[in-house]
Amino acid sequence: MTRSTMDKQPGRIDRWTLLGVALFFVVCWCWFFFVAPYTLYTKEQLTLWVADRAAWLAVFERPAWLTVLLGDFLTQFYMVIGGGATLLTLVLLLLWRGGVSLLRRMGAGRNAAWIWALLPTAAEWALNCHVEYPLAMTLGAAAAMWTAAGWARIGNAAWRLVAALVLTVVVYLLVGAHYLLFTVAAAAVLVSKREWWQAIIVVAVAAAVPVLLHSCFLLTAEQALFYPLIEGYMLQNMWCYLATEAALLVAILFGAAVVRLKAWIGYAVTAAALAVMLWTGFDARTEYMLRMSSEAYFNRWDRVLAAADRNWDYKSYVGSYYTDLALAREGRLGDELMKYYQPASNALLLAINEKSGYIYAMAGCDAQIEMGDLAQAQHTAMLAMTFTPRQRSSRVARRLAEIAIIAGDYELADKFLRQLEYGLFHRRWAAERRRLLADEELLSAQPEVAVKRSLLSRSDTLFSPNDWFRSLYNLLESNPSNRMARDYLMCYHLLNKDMRRFKADYDRYCFADAARAGIPKYYEQALVMCLGAEPDAVEQYVRYGVSEATYAECLDYLAAYERAGGDGRQLMERFGDSYWFYYYYAQIK
Repeated sequence: MTRSTMDKQPGRIDRWTLLGVALFFVVCWCWFFFVAPYTLYTKEQLTLWVADRAAWLAVFERPAWLTVLLGDFLTQFYMVIGGGATLLTLVLLLLWRGGVSLLRRMGAGRNAAWIWALLPTAAEWALNCHVEYPLAMTLGAAAAMWTAAGWARIGNAAWRLVAALVLTVVVYLLVGAHYLLFTVAAAAVLVSKREWWQAIIVVAVAAAVPVLLHSCFLLTAEQALFYPLIEGYMLQNMWCYLATEAALLVAILFGAAVVRLKAWIGYAVTAAALAVMLWTGFDARTEYMLRMSSEAYFNRWDRVLAAADRNWDYKSYVGSYYTDLALAREGRLGDELMKYYQPASNALLLAINEKSGYIYAMAGCDAQIEMGDLAQAQHTAMLAMTFTPRQRSSRVARRLAEIAIIAGDYELADKFLRQLEYGLFHRRWAAERRRLLADEELLSAQPEVAVKRSLLSRSDTLFSPNDWFRSLYNLLESNPSNRMARDYLMCYHLLNKDMRRFKADYDRYCFADAARAGIPKYYEQALVMCLGAEPDAVEQYVRYGVSEATYAECLDYLAAYERAGGDGRQLMERFGDSYWFYYYYAQIK
Protein backbone atom coordinates (compact mmCIF):
# COMPACT_ATOMS: atom_id res chain seq x y z
CA MET A 1 0.00 0.00 0.00
CA THR A 2 1.09 3.59 -0.50
CA ARG A 3 2.21 5.68 2.39
CA SER A 4 -0.69 7.87 3.60
CA THR A 5 -0.60 11.63 3.90
CA MET A 6 -0.28 11.39 7.67
CA ASP A 7 3.24 9.95 7.24
CA LYS A 8 4.48 12.38 4.58
CA GLN A 9 5.59 14.85 7.22
CA PRO A 10 6.70 12.58 10.08
CA GLY A 11 7.93 15.49 12.20
CA ARG A 12 4.58 17.27 12.41
CA ILE A 13 1.28 16.34 14.06
CA ASP A 14 -1.77 16.85 11.94
CA ARG A 15 -4.34 19.02 13.72
CA TRP A 16 -7.02 16.37 13.18
CA THR A 17 -4.78 13.79 14.85
CA LEU A 18 -4.20 16.14 17.76
CA LEU A 19 -7.93 16.83 18.02
CA GLY A 20 -8.81 13.12 17.82
CA VAL A 21 -6.37 12.13 20.58
CA ALA A 22 -7.49 15.00 22.81
CA LEU A 23 -11.13 14.03 22.26
CA PHE A 24 -10.33 10.40 23.15
CA PHE A 25 -8.98 11.33 26.58
CA VAL A 26 -11.69 13.90 27.25
CA VAL A 27 -14.35 11.27 26.55
CA CYS A 28 -12.40 8.81 28.72
CA TRP A 29 -12.48 11.22 31.67
CA CYS A 30 -16.18 11.93 31.13
CA TRP A 31 -16.94 8.21 30.96
CA PHE A 32 -15.45 7.49 34.37
CA PHE A 33 -16.80 10.70 35.89
CA PHE A 34 -20.39 10.47 34.63
CA VAL A 35 -21.05 6.89 33.45
CA ALA A 36 -18.95 4.59 35.66
CA PRO A 37 -17.87 6.54 38.77
CA TYR A 38 -19.23 3.99 41.24
CA THR A 39 -17.07 1.25 39.80
CA LEU A 40 -14.06 3.35 40.81
CA TYR A 41 -15.53 4.18 44.23
CA THR A 42 -16.03 0.46 44.86
CA LYS A 43 -12.45 -0.32 43.86
CA GLU A 44 -11.33 2.03 46.63
CA GLN A 45 -13.69 0.30 49.07
CA LEU A 46 -12.11 -3.06 48.18
CA THR A 47 -8.61 -1.74 48.88
CA LEU A 48 -6.96 -0.89 52.19
CA TRP A 49 -3.63 0.86 52.02
CA VAL A 50 -1.60 0.00 55.12
CA ALA A 51 1.79 1.72 55.39
CA ASP A 52 3.12 -1.01 57.63
CA ARG A 53 6.36 -2.98 57.32
CA ALA A 54 4.62 -6.35 57.66
CA ALA A 55 2.01 -5.41 55.04
CA TRP A 56 4.68 -4.27 52.62
CA LEU A 57 6.75 -7.42 53.11
CA ALA A 58 3.63 -9.48 52.38
CA VAL A 59 3.45 -7.83 48.94
CA PHE A 60 6.78 -9.42 48.05
CA GLU A 61 5.28 -12.86 48.57
CA ARG A 62 3.55 -12.41 45.21
CA PRO A 63 4.60 -11.03 41.80
CA ALA A 64 3.73 -7.47 40.68
CA TRP A 65 5.61 -5.91 43.61
CA LEU A 66 5.87 -2.45 42.15
CA THR A 67 2.41 -2.02 40.66
CA VAL A 68 0.51 -3.52 43.60
CA LEU A 69 2.19 -1.17 46.08
CA LEU A 70 1.80 1.86 43.83
CA GLY A 71 -1.67 0.85 42.66
CA ASP A 72 -3.02 0.37 46.19
CA PHE A 73 -1.62 3.73 47.23
CA LEU A 74 -3.08 5.59 44.25
CA THR A 75 -6.44 3.81 44.46
CA GLN A 76 -7.09 5.82 47.65
CA PHE A 77 -7.65 8.85 45.41
CA TYR A 78 -10.64 7.12 43.83
CA MET A 79 -12.57 8.19 46.93
CA VAL A 80 -12.32 11.86 45.92
CA ILE A 81 -15.05 13.14 43.60
CA GLY A 82 -13.45 13.22 40.17
CA GLY A 83 -10.21 11.81 41.58
CA GLY A 84 -10.69 8.38 40.06
CA ALA A 85 -11.57 9.69 36.60
CA THR A 86 -8.61 12.08 36.64
CA LEU A 87 -6.06 9.60 37.96
CA LEU A 88 -7.11 6.79 35.64
CA THR A 89 -7.11 9.10 32.63
CA LEU A 90 -3.57 10.21 33.49
CA VAL A 91 -2.39 6.59 33.78
CA LEU A 92 -4.01 5.78 30.43
CA LEU A 93 -2.32 8.85 28.97
CA LEU A 94 0.99 7.48 30.26
CA LEU A 95 0.24 4.14 28.62
CA TRP A 96 -0.64 5.82 25.33
CA ARG A 97 2.54 7.89 25.36
CA GLY A 98 4.60 4.73 25.88
CA GLY A 99 2.79 3.16 22.94
CA VAL A 100 3.61 6.17 20.78
CA SER A 101 7.28 5.90 21.68
CA LEU A 102 7.32 2.17 20.90
CA LEU A 103 5.61 2.58 17.52
CA ARG A 104 7.95 5.41 16.61
CA ARG A 105 10.95 3.16 17.41
CA MET A 106 9.45 0.60 15.03
CA GLY A 107 9.30 3.09 12.20
CA ALA A 108 5.77 4.46 12.36
CA GLY A 109 5.20 8.06 11.39
CA ARG A 110 4.36 10.45 14.20
CA ASN A 111 0.69 10.78 13.22
CA ALA A 112 0.29 7.03 12.72
CA ALA A 113 1.90 6.34 16.11
CA TRP A 114 -0.40 8.81 17.86
CA ILE A 115 -3.50 7.22 16.35
CA TRP A 116 -2.67 3.52 16.63
CA ALA A 117 -1.33 3.84 20.19
CA LEU A 118 -4.91 4.62 21.18
CA LEU A 119 -5.91 1.01 20.49
CA PRO A 120 -4.23 -0.71 23.51
CA THR A 121 -5.20 2.32 25.58
CA ALA A 122 -8.83 1.75 24.61
CA ALA A 123 -8.53 -1.88 25.72
CA GLU A 124 -7.34 -0.81 29.17
CA TRP A 125 -10.13 1.77 29.34
CA ALA A 126 -12.72 -0.95 28.78
CA LEU A 127 -11.06 -3.39 31.20
CA ASN A 128 -11.13 -0.78 33.97
CA CYS A 129 -14.92 -0.79 33.76
CA HIS A 130 -14.86 -4.03 35.73
CA VAL A 131 -14.74 -3.61 39.49
CA GLU A 132 -12.17 -6.39 39.92
CA TYR A 133 -9.69 -4.99 37.40
CA PRO A 134 -7.24 -3.14 39.65
CA LEU A 135 -5.27 -0.01 38.89
CA ALA A 136 -2.16 -2.19 39.33
CA MET A 137 -2.96 -3.87 36.00
CA THR A 138 -3.10 -0.59 34.07
CA LEU A 139 0.04 0.65 35.79
CA GLY A 140 1.66 -2.65 34.79
CA ALA A 141 0.61 -2.16 31.18
CA ALA A 142 2.11 1.34 31.16
CA ALA A 143 5.35 0.14 32.78
CA ALA A 144 5.65 -2.77 30.33
CA MET A 145 5.03 -0.45 27.37
CA TRP A 146 7.69 2.04 28.43
CA THR A 147 10.13 -0.78 29.15
CA ALA A 148 9.58 -2.12 25.63
CA ALA A 149 10.06 1.34 24.15
CA GLY A 150 13.34 1.77 26.01
CA TRP A 151 14.54 -1.74 25.16
CA ALA A 152 13.84 -1.14 21.46
CA ARG A 153 16.63 1.46 21.43
CA ILE A 154 19.30 -1.22 21.89
CA GLY A 155 21.21 -1.49 18.62
CA ASN A 156 23.38 -4.56 19.16
CA ALA A 157 21.51 -7.80 18.30
CA ALA A 158 23.21 -9.93 20.96
CA TRP A 159 22.66 -7.40 23.72
CA ARG A 160 19.11 -6.92 22.51
CA LEU A 161 18.35 -10.63 23.04
CA VAL A 162 20.05 -10.80 26.43
CA ALA A 163 18.24 -7.68 27.63
CA ALA A 164 14.90 -9.03 26.39
CA LEU A 165 15.34 -12.26 28.34
CA VAL A 166 16.38 -10.50 31.54
CA LEU A 167 13.65 -7.88 31.25
CA THR A 168 10.99 -10.53 30.70
CA VAL A 169 11.67 -11.88 34.18
CA VAL A 170 12.16 -8.48 35.79
CA VAL A 171 8.99 -7.03 34.28
CA TYR A 172 7.02 -10.07 35.44
CA LEU A 173 8.25 -9.63 39.00
CA LEU A 174 7.47 -5.91 38.97
CA VAL A 175 4.14 -5.76 37.11
CA GLY A 176 2.68 -9.27 36.98
CA ALA A 177 0.30 -10.38 34.26
CA HIS A 178 0.98 -7.55 31.80
CA TYR A 179 4.59 -8.64 31.41
CA LEU A 180 3.15 -10.26 28.27
CA LEU A 181 2.73 -6.77 26.84
CA PHE A 182 6.51 -6.44 26.90
CA THR A 183 6.78 -9.92 25.34
CA VAL A 184 4.46 -9.00 22.45
CA ALA A 185 6.35 -5.78 21.82
CA ALA A 186 9.77 -7.43 22.01
CA ALA A 187 8.77 -10.28 19.71
CA ALA A 188 7.31 -7.83 17.20
CA VAL A 189 10.48 -5.74 17.20
CA LEU A 190 12.67 -8.82 16.71
CA VAL A 191 10.48 -10.11 13.87
CA SER A 192 10.59 -6.70 12.18
CA LYS A 193 14.40 -6.99 12.25
CA ARG A 194 14.23 -10.53 10.78
CA GLU A 195 15.55 -12.00 14.03
CA TRP A 196 13.11 -14.92 14.00
CA TRP A 197 14.91 -17.31 16.32
CA GLN A 198 15.49 -14.61 18.88
CA ALA A 199 11.75 -13.82 18.85
CA ILE A 200 10.89 -17.50 19.40
CA ILE A 201 13.32 -17.68 22.33
CA VAL A 202 11.79 -14.60 23.98
CA VAL A 203 8.25 -15.98 23.61
CA ALA A 204 9.34 -19.38 24.98
CA VAL A 205 11.01 -17.81 28.01
CA ALA A 206 7.95 -15.62 28.65
CA ALA A 207 5.70 -18.70 28.55
CA ALA A 208 8.00 -20.49 30.99
CA VAL A 209 8.25 -17.68 33.56
CA PRO A 210 4.97 -18.34 35.48
CA VAL A 211 5.53 -22.09 35.21
CA LEU A 212 9.02 -21.86 36.72
CA LEU A 213 8.30 -19.18 39.33
CA HIS A 214 4.81 -20.06 40.55
CA SER A 215 6.02 -22.27 43.39
CA CYS A 216 8.14 -19.41 44.73
CA PHE A 217 4.92 -17.45 45.27
CA LEU A 218 2.82 -20.42 46.47
CA LEU A 219 0.56 -20.06 43.43
CA THR A 220 -0.52 -22.38 40.68
CA ALA A 221 0.95 -21.66 37.26
CA GLU A 222 -2.39 -20.26 36.11
CA GLN A 223 -2.70 -18.01 39.17
CA ALA A 224 0.86 -16.82 38.64
CA LEU A 225 0.03 -15.92 35.04
CA PHE A 226 -3.01 -13.85 36.02
CA TYR A 227 -1.69 -12.07 39.12
CA PRO A 228 -2.60 -9.39 40.32
CA LEU A 229 -5.94 -10.52 38.91
CA ILE A 230 -7.40 -13.14 41.22
CA GLU A 231 -9.60 -15.87 39.78
CA GLY A 232 -12.75 -17.22 41.36
CA TYR A 233 -14.58 -13.92 41.82
CA MET A 234 -16.89 -11.80 39.66
CA LEU A 235 -14.39 -11.47 36.80
CA GLN A 236 -15.48 -14.64 35.06
CA ASN A 237 -13.12 -14.63 32.06
CA MET A 238 -9.62 -14.20 33.41
CA TRP A 239 -8.10 -14.15 29.92
CA CYS A 240 -9.87 -10.92 29.02
CA TYR A 241 -6.85 -8.87 30.11
CA LEU A 242 -5.05 -10.14 26.98
CA ALA A 243 -7.24 -7.72 25.01
CA THR A 244 -4.53 -5.12 25.66
CA GLU A 245 -1.79 -7.39 24.27
CA ALA A 246 -3.95 -8.20 21.24
CA ALA A 247 -4.68 -4.52 20.67
CA LEU A 248 -0.95 -3.70 20.80
CA LEU A 249 -0.23 -6.41 18.25
CA VAL A 250 -2.86 -4.97 15.90
CA ALA A 251 -1.46 -1.47 16.42
CA ILE A 252 2.04 -2.68 15.51
CA LEU A 253 0.84 -4.59 12.45
CA PHE A 254 -1.23 -1.78 10.98
CA GLY A 255 0.57 1.22 12.40
CA ALA A 256 4.19 0.37 11.79
CA ALA A 257 5.33 -3.12 10.85
CA VAL A 258 3.31 -4.35 7.87
CA VAL A 259 1.08 -1.77 6.25
CA ARG A 260 0.47 1.94 6.54
CA LEU A 261 -3.23 2.80 6.56
CA LYS A 262 -5.00 6.10 6.23
CA ALA A 263 -5.68 8.04 9.42
CA TRP A 264 -9.44 7.57 9.36
CA ILE A 265 -9.00 3.79 9.36
CA GLY A 266 -7.03 3.99 12.61
CA TYR A 267 -9.76 6.11 14.17
CA ALA A 268 -12.46 3.75 12.92
CA VAL A 269 -10.70 0.63 14.22
CA THR A 270 -10.07 2.21 17.62
CA ALA A 271 -13.63 3.53 17.94
CA ALA A 272 -15.14 0.20 16.87
CA ALA A 273 -12.91 -1.79 19.22
CA LEU A 274 -13.66 0.56 22.12
CA ALA A 275 -17.40 0.37 21.47
CA VAL A 276 -17.35 -3.44 21.36
CA MET A 277 -15.22 -3.74 24.50
CA LEU A 278 -17.35 -1.26 26.44
CA TRP A 279 -20.52 -3.02 25.28
CA THR A 280 -19.23 -6.36 26.52
CA GLY A 281 -17.22 -5.14 29.53
CA PHE A 282 -19.48 -2.49 31.07
CA ASP A 283 -22.64 -3.62 32.85
CA ALA A 284 -25.10 -0.84 33.58
CA ARG A 285 -26.96 -3.07 36.06
CA THR A 286 -23.78 -3.67 38.05
CA GLU A 287 -22.98 0.05 37.99
CA TYR A 288 -26.47 0.77 39.34
CA MET A 289 -25.99 -1.80 42.10
CA LEU A 290 -22.63 -0.24 43.03
CA ARG A 291 -24.22 3.20 42.93
CA MET A 292 -26.87 2.27 45.49
CA SER A 293 -24.31 0.54 47.70
CA SER A 294 -21.82 3.42 47.54
CA GLU A 295 -24.36 6.17 48.15
CA ALA A 296 -25.52 4.31 51.25
CA TYR A 297 -21.89 3.92 52.37
CA PHE A 298 -21.42 7.68 51.95
CA ASN A 299 -24.64 8.26 53.97
CA ARG A 300 -26.26 10.02 51.04
CA TRP A 301 -29.64 8.40 51.57
CA ASP A 302 -31.49 11.08 49.62
CA ARG A 303 -29.57 9.97 46.52
CA VAL A 304 -30.46 6.35 47.23
CA LEU A 305 -34.16 7.21 47.14
CA ALA A 306 -33.69 9.47 44.12
CA ALA A 307 -32.33 6.50 42.16
CA ALA A 308 -34.83 3.94 43.50
CA ASP A 309 -37.27 4.22 40.57
CA ARG A 310 -34.57 3.12 38.11
CA ASN A 311 -34.56 -0.31 39.70
CA TRP A 312 -37.67 -1.20 37.70
CA ASP A 313 -35.28 -1.37 34.73
CA TYR A 314 -32.46 -3.26 36.46
CA LYS A 315 -34.36 -5.41 39.00
CA SER A 316 -31.35 -5.48 41.32
CA TYR A 317 -31.70 -7.13 44.73
CA VAL A 318 -29.10 -4.75 46.14
CA GLY A 319 -31.05 -1.82 44.68
CA SER A 320 -34.25 -3.00 46.38
CA TYR A 321 -32.37 -3.70 49.61
CA TYR A 322 -31.00 -0.16 49.89
CA THR A 323 -34.29 1.38 48.82
CA ASP A 324 -36.05 -0.48 51.65
CA LEU A 325 -33.31 0.46 54.11
CA ALA A 326 -33.53 4.14 53.17
CA LEU A 327 -37.31 4.06 53.64
CA ALA A 328 -37.00 2.22 56.96
CA ARG A 329 -34.51 4.77 58.30
CA GLU A 330 -37.14 7.47 57.77
CA GLY A 331 -40.05 5.37 59.06
CA ARG A 332 -41.63 5.23 55.59
CA LEU A 333 -41.26 1.54 54.76
CA GLY A 334 -44.87 0.60 55.58
CA ASP A 335 -46.19 3.54 53.55
CA GLU A 336 -44.06 3.25 50.41
CA LEU A 337 -42.96 -0.39 50.18
CA MET A 338 -44.91 -1.21 47.01
CA LYS A 339 -43.92 1.91 45.11
CA TYR A 340 -40.60 0.31 44.20
CA TYR A 341 -39.44 -2.97 42.74
CA GLN A 342 -39.71 -5.74 45.34
CA PRO A 343 -38.49 -9.28 44.54
CA ALA A 344 -40.68 -10.73 47.32
CA SER A 345 -38.72 -10.77 50.61
CA ASN A 346 -35.45 -11.81 48.95
CA ALA A 347 -34.04 -8.27 49.03
CA LEU A 348 -35.58 -7.00 52.27
CA LEU A 349 -32.68 -8.57 54.19
CA LEU A 350 -29.92 -10.20 52.16
CA ALA A 351 -29.15 -13.83 52.93
CA ILE A 352 -25.36 -14.24 52.99
CA ASN A 353 -23.54 -17.52 52.50
CA GLU A 354 -20.30 -18.77 50.96
CA LYS A 355 -21.69 -18.18 47.45
CA SER A 356 -22.99 -14.66 47.98
CA GLY A 357 -19.86 -12.69 47.08
CA TYR A 358 -18.47 -9.56 48.65
CA ILE A 359 -20.93 -7.05 47.12
CA TYR A 360 -23.87 -8.70 48.86
CA ALA A 361 -21.90 -9.29 52.05
CA MET A 362 -20.71 -5.67 52.27
CA ALA A 363 -24.30 -4.53 51.80
CA GLY A 364 -25.83 -7.15 54.09
CA CYS A 365 -24.37 -5.84 57.31
CA ASP A 366 -25.75 -2.31 56.83
CA ALA A 367 -29.39 -3.10 57.68
CA GLN A 368 -28.30 -5.31 60.56
CA ILE A 369 -26.32 -2.43 62.07
CA GLU A 370 -29.25 -0.04 61.66
CA MET A 371 -31.63 -2.47 63.42
CA GLY A 372 -29.18 -3.20 66.23
CA ASP A 373 -28.38 -6.84 65.48
CA LEU A 374 -24.64 -6.43 65.93
CA ALA A 375 -23.85 -10.14 66.23
CA GLN A 376 -25.26 -10.81 62.76
CA ALA A 377 -23.72 -7.60 61.43
CA GLN A 378 -20.25 -8.54 62.65
CA HIS A 379 -20.57 -12.05 61.24
CA THR A 380 -21.65 -10.68 57.84
CA ALA A 381 -18.90 -8.04 57.81
CA MET A 382 -16.24 -10.65 58.58
CA LEU A 383 -17.55 -12.75 55.70
CA ALA A 384 -17.39 -9.68 53.47
CA MET A 385 -13.74 -9.14 54.39
CA THR A 386 -13.02 -12.81 53.67
CA PHE A 387 -14.86 -12.69 50.34
CA THR A 388 -12.94 -9.70 48.95
CA PRO A 389 -10.25 -10.71 46.44
CA ARG A 390 -7.35 -9.80 48.73
CA GLN A 391 -9.13 -9.86 52.11
CA ARG A 392 -8.48 -6.16 52.67
CA SER A 393 -11.26 -3.61 52.43
CA SER A 394 -11.41 -0.06 53.76
CA ARG A 395 -15.21 -0.13 53.75
CA VAL A 396 -15.47 -3.35 55.74
CA ALA A 397 -12.76 -2.16 58.15
CA ARG A 398 -14.84 0.94 58.86
CA ARG A 399 -17.97 -1.15 59.37
CA LEU A 400 -16.17 -3.50 61.77
CA ALA A 401 -14.82 -0.52 63.71
CA GLU A 402 -18.33 0.95 63.95
CA ILE A 403 -19.78 -2.35 65.16
CA ALA A 404 -17.06 -2.77 67.78
CA ILE A 405 -17.54 0.80 69.08
CA ILE A 406 -21.31 0.38 69.43
CA ALA A 407 -20.86 -3.01 71.10
CA GLY A 408 -18.27 -1.59 73.49
CA ASP A 409 -15.43 -3.82 72.29
CA TYR A 410 -12.84 -1.05 72.17
CA GLU A 411 -9.83 -3.33 71.73
CA LEU A 412 -11.27 -4.71 68.50
CA ALA A 413 -12.23 -1.20 67.40
CA ASP A 414 -8.66 -0.05 68.01
CA LYS A 415 -7.33 -2.81 65.74
CA PHE A 416 -9.32 -1.59 62.73
CA LEU A 417 -8.82 2.09 63.53
CA ARG A 418 -5.05 1.56 63.48
CA GLN A 419 -5.33 0.11 59.99
CA LEU A 420 -7.52 2.96 58.76
CA GLU A 421 -5.17 5.61 60.18
CA TYR A 422 -2.63 4.74 57.49
CA GLY A 423 -5.02 5.77 54.71
CA LEU A 424 -4.98 9.29 53.36
CA PHE A 425 -8.76 9.64 53.29
CA HIS A 426 -9.77 7.47 56.27
CA ARG A 427 -7.25 8.95 58.70
CA ARG A 428 -9.47 11.79 59.89
CA TRP A 429 -12.45 9.46 60.37
CA ALA A 430 -10.31 7.03 62.40
CA ALA A 431 -8.74 9.82 64.46
CA GLU A 432 -12.18 11.21 65.35
CA ARG A 433 -13.35 7.77 66.53
CA ARG A 434 -10.19 7.28 68.55
CA ARG A 435 -10.78 10.66 70.24
CA LEU A 436 -14.31 9.55 71.16
CA LEU A 437 -13.01 6.26 72.57
CA ALA A 438 -10.89 8.24 75.03
CA ASP A 439 -14.01 9.91 76.49
CA GLU A 440 -16.81 7.43 77.27
CA GLU A 441 -19.26 10.16 78.23
CA LEU A 442 -18.72 12.02 74.96
CA LEU A 443 -18.92 8.76 73.00
CA SER A 444 -22.21 7.74 74.62
CA ALA A 445 -23.67 11.14 73.76
CA GLN A 446 -23.07 10.69 70.04
CA PRO A 447 -26.47 10.16 68.32
CA GLU A 448 -25.28 7.37 66.03
CA VAL A 449 -23.90 5.48 69.05
CA ALA A 450 -26.63 6.25 71.58
CA VAL A 451 -29.50 5.37 69.26
CA LYS A 452 -28.00 2.09 68.10
CA ARG A 453 -27.04 1.05 71.62
CA SER A 454 -30.66 1.56 72.66
CA LEU A 455 -31.70 -0.97 70.02
CA LEU A 456 -29.36 -3.75 71.10
CA SER A 457 -30.75 -7.04 72.31
CA ARG A 458 -30.56 -7.49 76.08
CA SER A 459 -30.27 -11.26 75.87
CA ASP A 460 -27.69 -13.52 74.24
CA THR A 461 -29.58 -15.87 71.96
CA LEU A 462 -27.92 -18.31 69.61
CA PHE A 463 -29.47 -18.72 66.19
CA SER A 464 -28.31 -19.46 62.68
CA PRO A 465 -27.17 -16.71 60.28
CA ASN A 466 -29.95 -15.45 57.99
CA ASP A 467 -32.62 -16.56 60.49
CA TRP A 468 -34.35 -13.22 60.15
CA PHE A 469 -37.48 -14.08 62.10
CA ARG A 470 -35.48 -15.16 65.14
CA SER A 471 -33.32 -12.04 64.82
CA LEU A 472 -36.25 -9.66 64.52
CA TYR A 473 -38.24 -11.28 67.31
CA ASN A 474 -35.19 -11.17 69.54
CA LEU A 475 -34.74 -7.44 68.90
CA LEU A 476 -38.42 -6.68 69.48
CA GLU A 477 -38.63 -8.70 72.68
CA SER A 478 -35.73 -6.65 74.05
CA ASN A 479 -37.06 -3.34 72.77
CA PRO A 480 -40.67 -3.25 71.44
CA SER A 481 -40.14 0.37 70.39
CA ASN A 482 -37.52 -0.67 67.79
CA ARG A 483 -39.52 0.66 64.88
CA MET A 484 -37.11 -0.45 62.20
CA ALA A 485 -37.13 -4.07 63.39
CA ARG A 486 -40.93 -3.91 63.64
CA ASP A 487 -41.31 -2.54 60.12
CA TYR A 488 -38.95 -5.15 58.72
CA LEU A 489 -40.90 -7.93 60.44
CA MET A 490 -44.27 -6.66 59.19
CA CYS A 491 -43.01 -6.11 55.65
CA TYR A 492 -41.38 -9.54 55.67
CA HIS A 493 -44.81 -11.06 56.25
CA LEU A 494 -46.41 -8.86 53.60
CA LEU A 495 -43.85 -9.68 50.93
CA ASN A 496 -44.19 -13.39 51.73
CA LYS A 497 -48.00 -13.07 51.62
CA ASP A 498 -48.19 -14.60 55.08
CA MET A 499 -51.38 -12.92 56.29
CA ARG A 500 -51.79 -15.14 59.35
CA ARG A 501 -48.42 -14.20 60.83
CA PHE A 502 -48.86 -10.59 59.75
CA LYS A 503 -52.12 -10.32 61.71
CA ALA A 504 -50.67 -12.03 64.77
CA ASP A 505 -47.53 -9.88 64.87
CA TYR A 506 -49.51 -6.71 64.08
CA ASP A 507 -51.65 -7.37 67.14
CA ARG A 508 -48.55 -8.05 69.21
CA TYR A 509 -46.29 -5.18 68.15
CA CYS A 510 -48.31 -2.54 66.26
CA PHE A 511 -51.89 -2.42 67.50
CA ALA A 512 -51.25 -0.38 70.62
CA ASP A 513 -49.16 2.17 68.72
CA ALA A 514 -51.55 2.53 65.75
CA ALA A 515 -54.03 4.77 67.58
CA ARG A 516 -51.27 7.29 68.29
CA ALA A 517 -49.08 7.13 65.21
CA GLY A 518 -51.59 5.98 62.59
CA ILE A 519 -51.54 2.87 60.42
CA PRO A 520 -49.00 2.71 57.59
CA LYS A 521 -50.66 2.51 54.18
CA TYR A 522 -49.77 -1.07 53.30
CA TYR A 523 -50.45 -2.40 56.78
CA GLU A 524 -53.92 -0.91 56.48
CA GLN A 525 -54.52 -2.45 53.06
CA ALA A 526 -53.42 -5.84 54.43
CA LEU A 527 -55.69 -5.44 57.46
CA VAL A 528 -58.67 -4.96 55.16
CA MET A 529 -57.91 -8.40 53.73
CA CYS A 530 -57.33 -9.99 57.14
CA LEU A 531 -60.42 -8.53 58.80
CA GLY A 532 -62.76 -8.91 55.83
CA ALA A 533 -63.20 -12.62 56.56
CA GLU A 534 -64.31 -11.97 60.16
CA PRO A 535 -68.04 -12.33 60.91
CA ASP A 536 -68.02 -8.89 62.55
CA ALA A 537 -65.81 -7.28 59.88
CA VAL A 538 -67.34 -3.80 60.18
CA GLU A 539 -66.78 -3.69 63.94
CA GLN A 540 -63.23 -4.96 63.44
CA TYR A 541 -62.52 -2.21 60.91
CA VAL A 542 -63.62 0.36 63.46
CA ARG A 543 -61.62 -1.31 66.26
CA TYR A 544 -58.42 -1.36 64.21
CA GLY A 545 -58.92 2.15 62.89
CA VAL A 546 -59.17 1.24 59.18
CA SER A 547 -60.21 4.37 57.34
CA GLU A 548 -63.31 4.60 55.18
CA ALA A 549 -61.15 5.73 52.26
CA THR A 550 -59.06 2.55 52.36
CA TYR A 551 -62.15 0.36 52.65
CA ALA A 552 -63.77 2.17 49.69
CA GLU A 553 -60.57 1.81 47.67
CA CYS A 554 -60.61 -1.93 48.35
CA LEU A 555 -64.19 -2.16 47.09
CA ASP A 556 -63.12 -0.26 43.96
CA TYR A 557 -60.29 -2.73 43.44
CA LEU A 558 -62.62 -5.73 43.75
CA ALA A 559 -65.10 -4.16 41.31
CA ALA A 560 -62.32 -3.41 38.83
CA TYR A 561 -61.02 -6.96 39.26
CA GLU A 562 -64.46 -8.35 38.36
CA ARG A 563 -64.81 -6.08 35.31
CA ALA A 564 -61.32 -7.05 34.07
CA GLY A 565 -62.03 -10.73 34.50
CA GLY A 566 -58.85 -11.07 36.56
CA ASP A 567 -56.65 -9.49 33.86
CA GLY A 568 -53.97 -7.71 35.90
CA ARG A 569 -52.84 -5.60 32.97
CA GLN A 570 -56.08 -3.62 33.18
CA LEU A 571 -55.55 -2.99 36.88
CA MET A 572 -51.91 -1.99 36.69
CA GLU A 573 -52.31 1.73 36.05
CA ARG A 574 -54.64 2.42 38.97
CA PHE A 575 -53.80 -0.28 41.48
CA GLY A 576 -50.28 -1.38 40.51
CA ASP A 577 -48.75 0.02 43.70
CA SER A 578 -51.39 -1.42 46.04
CA TYR A 579 -50.81 -4.40 48.30
CA TRP A 580 -53.88 -6.09 46.88
CA PHE A 581 -52.35 -6.09 43.42
CA TYR A 582 -49.10 -7.50 44.81
CA TYR A 583 -50.93 -10.18 46.76
CA TYR A 584 -52.86 -11.50 43.77
CA TYR A 585 -50.33 -11.08 40.98
CA ALA A 586 -46.77 -11.14 42.34
CA GLN A 587 -45.10 -14.53 41.96
CA ILE A 588 -42.79 -15.58 44.78
CA LYS A 589 -39.82 -17.57 43.51
